[in-house]
Amino acid sequence: MRRRKLVVLGRYMAVMTLALVLALTGASAGLFGDQGRVAAERLYSATQASALTDNSLEDRLQENEAALKTIQEHPVLGIGITREFGILGRIPDPIDENFSLYGPQRFIHQSYLGLWMWFGIPGVAAIGWLAVALVGMGRRILSVGTVARHAPIAALAGLIVLGVSSTFQTNIMYPPAHLALGLGLAYIETWWRGRAASITARQDVRGRAVQPRMNEAPDASQRKTPTQIVH
Repeated sequence: MRRRKLVVLGRYMAVMTLALVLALTGASAGLFGDQGRVAAERLYSATQASALTDNSLEDRLQENEAALKTIQEHPVLGIGITREFGILGRIPDPIDENFSLYGPQRFIHQSYLGLWMWFGIPGVAAIGWLAVALVGMGRRILSVGTVARHAPIAALAGLIVLGVSSTFQTNIMYPPAHLALGLGLAYIETWWRGRAASITARQDVRGRAVQPRMNEAPDASQRKTPTQIVH
């Protein structure tokens, strides 16, 4: 039984790997638009030697330090959405690409720190409540022993990836990430409610099919006469 599960898991991993390769290939070719192409090139760049000399990690650490300092000053209510927090961001010069401009940065790559910094404790409570709800929904979906659970499991996996990437991406400020989150949550909730309604409907149909039989009067051949009852 355990070996069979490992074989199934291996097949799933192979299919997911193939799907990822095809998606990256299509994105690099521009099939998913400019955003998809940029995302694929960004992912490919992580495997190149130039990534070792890239200073983006240092920049993000500075963002995190500034955000933590701001959180210490305003831990409860935050400072308000998209307000600057002491970081100067580099902006490409629209006239000469060899120069850069610097101005107050109003975004942060660590989305969870940004959530706390801008929304305060209410923002942290909201994301915590969402995480607990997703864990509970995931447990209920995994308890379903049919192939119908594969689609919602895939949606849950997508939300997990989105949550992990939010630790180093500006998903809190990125509208496509908001769209992906909303669609994923809506699909999972709709699937679960539809399944519950289907189970209730089947139970009602079975109940109506059994009820007439319970109330059905016996036919003449099954009726006992008073003489038969006495004997």
